[in-house]
Amino acid sequence: MRILLQFIQTVWSWINKINRVIGFIFLLAIIYCIGGQIFSRWLAGRVWPWAEEVAEVFLIGTIMLYNGYAEQTDEHIRLEALFSIFPKWKSPALQIGRLLTMAMCLFVVYTEIRFLPTVALSTTKVAHIPLPWIHSMILIGFLLYFIDLSINCYKHWRHIPFGRPEEEAGQLTDSGEGGAD
Repeated sequence: MRILLQFIQTVWSWINKINRVIGFIFLLAIIYCIGGQIFSRWLAGRVWPWAEEVAEVFLIGTIMLYNGYAEQTDEHIRLEALFSIFPKWKSPALQIGRLLTMAMCLFVVYTEIRFLPTVALSTTKVAHIPLPWIHSMILIGFLLYFIDLSINCYKHWRHIPFGRPEEEAGQLTDSGEGGAD
């Protein structure tokens, strides 16, 4: 069983590394689209009609890929001020929040699966990007986010510290960094 868990953890670590690389490429593409649009207007007085639309699609992809990473590393925004006043509420509130977010993820996945056939032949107006690609990014992003939420719920229940996935790769023991909520 331990070998299977290590294998799953290694595969999940590689999936996350690939996600981060793709997300970085998406960020570079956003910079290219918006930066190119600015320089094109400034130097040549011309507009790239497709640039904003393409940048929006890459932004959607980046957000979908990095939702799960923020959950993995436990570096997302939350109510730290409230938790500093009521420290005993932190652990249950975070778990309840994770469970509610997992329910929301399942709802989004369900609605995207139902919605995909209706946009099967549709494209964006200017760049003609197929809408199924965009909605597939949303679907995959929320599936990965659900898995990351599930992992953090498990870690919380088992009192395993949260932290960066690179530090945990190949280790099933406590890394000493972070802390169980």
